[in-house]
Amino acid sequence: MAKHGKSYKDARGRVDATREYDPQEAVRLLKDLKRSTV
Repeated sequence: MAKHGKSYKDARGRVDATREYDPQEAVRLLKDLKRSTV
C-alpha cells in the first residue's frame, strides 16, 4: 500500500474529523489546504 506524503499528513492533522464545520469555514479550510499541497 502506498504511503502518504508530507502535505497529506499536514492537511490531515489540520482537519478535525469529529467536528462539523459551517460552510464558510469549510470552504476557507479547503482553500487553505489546497495551497499547502501545491
